[in-house]
Amino acid sequence: EGALRRQGEEGEMSWFRRLFRRESDASRKTVSEGWNGFIERYGMLEYEQVDAAYKPAFLVYRYFSEVYNGGHLQFFLNCHKVPFDAVSAALDEVAGPIAAENFNIALDAWEAWDPEPPETSEEFVALAKEDTLEARDQFVYRVKPTLDDKLLNYMIERKLI
Repeated sequence: EGALRRQGEEGEMSWFRRLFRRESDASRKTVSEGWNGFIERYGMLEYEQVDAAYKPAFLVYRYFSEVYNGGHLQFFLNCHKVPFDAVSAALDEVAGPIAAENFNIALDAWEAWDPEPPETSEEFVALAKEDTLEARDQFVYRVKPTLDDKLLNYMIERKLI
């Protein structure tokens, strides 16, 4: 928990912003086009449809896009078909063991809790405010560099974009 908190409190400029500050217009355009191409190609596919080389990036993208928009509750409700062990491994590979640990804590709480899916927005908010999930959400929201920055770096290093 302490290591999670320390990493989340580090406040440095995002990797993506540093890249764009120092790179040429042509480099920025290449990265932007590559990122947009990844989203267009893989953003809405099912896990089984994703090329093997892109699976870790796909899982981290699905994870952070759901968590940033509605927390871990939204991720677990919308992404129940993805293998959660693969999400944990992808987070470890792309963002490091602390990100994977944060996910695993949320997953343990989700699996122990097993609530009924909410039918109204009020029910969703009440479920999302569950202590463990809320704490895991806050970690994701605070951590620097962000998961999307780490994912972009991972994809550039591996020439996926």
